Amino acid sequence: MQCAQVARSWVDIYLSFPPAVYAALTFPTWSQLSHIFTTVYRLYMFDEPGWSASVVREIIDIMQVMEELSTRFDRVAEEAGLINDRTDSSGLFSHVIKSIRTIRAAWEPKLQQPQTGSGGGGSGGADVSENMDFDMTSLDGFSAEFLDGMNGWMSDMIFSWEGQ
Repeated sequence: MQCAQVARSWVDIYLSFPPAVYAALTFPTWSQLSHIFTTVYRLYMFDEPGWSASVVREIIDIMQVMEELSTRFDRVAEEAGLINDRTDSSGLFSHVIKSIRTIRAAWEPKLQQPQTGSGGGGSGGADVSENMDFDMTSLDGFSAEFLDGMNGWMSDMIFSWEGQ
């Protein structure tokens, strides 16, 4: 459960910043945010004997975090003085808000499924632990799987600006 507590602490620090500060954050900080989303989602969905996804949910409610971030990101342009004569609907933070809300909409049904299996994860764990080595002394399989699970929505958030 330490991983969930670390994620909660990181999110608490991130949410302590005034929205205007988000405009000055570096890419590594944004990358850490995406890792937090992915990690917490996987902790929610992990299904293994002795694992309690409900405890993770008590520590950090990722759906609430995503909604809070959307609300805060909506204030960034104004509070940081980034609004000019054109509408801000094509700006970075508008794009990030859309991405977070899309991810939230995709994850919500999965996270609300009745808990199954002995570990309490929502999906039986097949999509999370498949081809993954959970021996924490060797993260060889974890790194590739972690990044593969993130590539779709992360690359969409960063690179899909066509037509915006």
